[in-house]
Amino acid sequence: MANIVVIQGTDTPKDARAVINANFAALNAAAGGKHVENLNAATGTVTITHNLGTQDVVAQAWDSSGRAAIVDFALVDAASISASFLVPFTGRVVVRS
Repeated sequence: MANIVVIQGTDTPKDARAVINANFAALNAAAGGKHVENLNAATGTVTITHNLGTQDVVAQAWDSSGRAAIVDFALVDAASISASFLVPFTGRVVVRS
């Protein structure tokens, strides 16, 4: 659960920015982590190191045209997954925990 701080009427603009940044950080931490790996003409099996510290991840690949790609993903360990490509793949892989 995220700990959200409320901006007070007496806060300066600098204080308000700090509160907003802290709130975004808290929300991101509560929502889990994210890693994006950009690939260029990847073929075969590629190891993607996400360093999210868990095997409870979801991965999705998007080609360079923004279309979802069908990829064979496998868990390696709490810090990485593998992605297998039959044809050269250019795009990005997004891993979320």
